[in-house]
Amino acid sequence: MNKENKKKLNEQLIKCVLDDKLSIAVKIRKLEYIIRLGGNVNARYNRIGNSALKLAKILKDKELVDYLKSKGAREIMPSKLQSKTLERLIVGKDGNYKSASEIRDVILSGASLKNEVKKFIKDASVDEINEVLRGIPSGFTLYGDIDLGSKKLTKLPDFSRFIVDGNFYCQHNQFVTLKGAPKRVTGNFICSYNSKLVNLIGAPRSVGGNFDCSDCDLGLVSLANAPQKVGGSFYCFRNKLKALGGAPKIVGRDFLCFNNELISLRGAPEIVGRNFNCSGNKISSLKGGPREVGGDFDCSGKKIYSMFDLYLVEVKYGLLTSLKGAPETVGGNFNCSMNIITSLKGGPRKVGGDFDCTGCKCTTLEGAPLEVGRDFICGGFIINEEVEDAEDGEYFYRIIKKRGELQSLKGAPVKVGRDFVCSLSELDSLEGAPSSIEGSFSCSENFLKNLIGAPSTVGGSFMCQNCELISLVGAPSEVGGSFDCCGNNKIEKIMEDGPSIIGKSLICDGHVKSYFLFMQNGKKYNLFRLPCKIDMSGDINLSGWGLTKLPDMTDITLKGSLYLANNKLTSLRGCPNEVGGNFDCSDNRLVDLRGGPKVVNGTYDCRNNRLNSYKGKAAHIGGMFVGQSCKQIGNNNGGIDR
Repeated sequence: MNKENKKKLNEQLIKCVLDDKLSIAVKIRKLEYIIRLGGNVNARYNRIGNSALKLAKILKDKELVDYLKSKGAREIMPSKLQSKTLERLIVGKDGNYKSASEIRDVILSGASLKNEVKKFIKDASVDEINEVLRGIPSGFTLYGDIDLGSKKLTKLPDFSRFIVDGNFYCQHNQFVTLKGAPKRVTGNFICSYNSKLVNLIGAPRSVGGNFDCSDCDLGLVSLANAPQKVGGSFYCFRNKLKALGGAPKIVGRDFLCFNNELISLRGAPEIVGRNFNCSGNKISSLKGGPREVGGDFDCSGKKIYSMFDLYLVEVKYGLLTSLKGAPETVGGNFNCSMNIITSLKGGPRKVGGDFDCTGCKCTTLEGAPLEVGRDFICGGFIINEEVEDAEDGEYFYRIIKKRGELQSLKGAPVKVGRDFVCSLSELDSLEGAPSSIEGSFSCSENFLKNLIGAPSTVGGSFMCQNCELISLVGAPSEVGGSFDCCGNNKIEKIMEDGPSIIGKSLICDGHVKSYFLFMQNGKKYNLFRLPCKIDMSGDINLSGWGLTKLPDMTDITLKGSLYLANNKLTSLRGCPNEVGGNFDCSDNRLVDLRGGPKVVNGTYDCRNNRLNSYKGKAAHIGGMFVGQSCKQIGNNNGGIDR
């Protein structure tokens, strides 16, 4: 029988049983007919006969009950479709249930707690709800969500004998304990914002989703009697907890206990599937904390942001003095910033996300993870500090830079997957930095004199602004992004000592001409630090930059032209051996052409110099040669050769 026919038979059965105008004999005949249409005269195996028995019992029709039982019908749980139908039957025309007993009958029928049933539970008093629950046997499963939130209740109705297959909400009330809560909840159990809650007595023993007892900040000091099995997250933040005893040993997702008064992590879950956050407490050690954390681990001090612009306005340093007890591996981020730790020893050896020890008291990085999947941050920080104006007494915010105490990069991770930030510290050397960084490297606002020890290759940008640099010796040979050395006015040889390859911009207070960077094969090359034996397909134009000497271009193959006009050159040393296009060294201070290219395939122009001879002139010139007048050279072949 298809679903449509079953639905029609079900509707006929309901109409038959409910029709008070029919005698019991007529009802029985009709029921027999409906059962036959269902495909089985014996009602024992017929779902329609079984649901008829259920309906007859709900309506307290004894004769029908006896008849159906004599036919072998059994009282079984109706299908979902039949449950919804039964629920509608008990509802009056005004959409409200007629009595507590009728509501109980709907619950017993297995109908999901939706619509009017949920409305009744939401609006009814504790006594009215208890009246409904009183006749329901222990262990019964209530299907659907139960919402008792924001009812100003001082106690819960007695759901303690039941299982709730759904979510249970009782937040924003005035409970002292959780007595009356279901013994098991398959969804979420939310009892947050109960400011008078002093303990978790009566809490479910098992919660399939999240358990949330956060923001009960006036009284909750213990997690004793908390669920021992939580499939989702466990939230107990912003309370007065002094210990984590009673917490579940395994939490499927997050365990958040930040902003309490914890002095120890003993009692914390052993395994946390996703994030663990114990920041803003009074712990001095991580001993007793989780041994496995799949996501983020946050044990930072308390950071307060402006509610208007989200800028950091206040820091309350944590009391953490050691990272001993931290998990060896953290799948996400590890944040121990804003603490008084003086060493990273004992911390995780591998971090899948960011590692942040900003604002700590470490002077070296010894003990840092060997491998960090994303950013490594170990510098100082900037805060918008509130100060009082001495004249008018009004308060305003000013930007304050809090310099970190880091003095050495020794012990830094061997591998960093993204950015390395050690800015605003007390570094006078970059010795110990990773040899290669896939992201950006920032060492700005330190006490560096040079860049010795910096990574040899940086995939992102390299920032060393506002240090005390007098030299760029040690700069990376290749920078994928920009190279920024602004605020270091004592640097002299920026191009000679800067990166060989720069992906984007060279930023250095305008001291360097951007034309010294040449794009080749998708990369920008520093003309003063060219790698050996590189092919350059375009032109090199160094005209008019006041050069007194040339960069070393002897190993490059230049397929374009080379323009050196209008400088202060006294020698052509450094020129490529071959120039594929034109060569122009006019308007300089040359006395001969030694050091110039041996082959020029285009025009060779050396006018307006101080030439005494053409010694060093190219052996092969493909175009014309434009030299000086005969008076200037004597009897040498001046003028234009064709």
